[in-house]
Amino acid sequence: MRVDSDVKLDLMPVEGETTEGFIARLRDLHTAKSLAHLDAKRALSEARTELAATSRRGAHPEEYREAHAVVMKASRAVGKARYEMESVEFALGEVFHVVNR
Repeated sequence: MRVDSDVKLDLMPVEGETTEGFIARLRDLHTAKSLAHLDAKRALSEARTELAATSRRGAHPEEYREAHAVVMKASRAVGKARYEMESVEFALGEVFHVVNR
């Protein structure tokens, strides 16, 4: 999933969509993005645990570098998932701001 294209498309109302329908769709999208963020955080935690185990057992430096690369990749995935989740939160805030005027 690409942050720049998919999220922006998901955050735009569909022609003929009611405000209530748009809000419901954004809430569903927020739930999905929140779960993706939690999954990414879990994967990062597991990668960090594996890196620590690799370090404790005195593994070969190449094996340690590979485990570290997995942690870095997982960390970037957490950042991306958080960005997507917060983008949906911002869109919901904007919709409520306009609706509640």
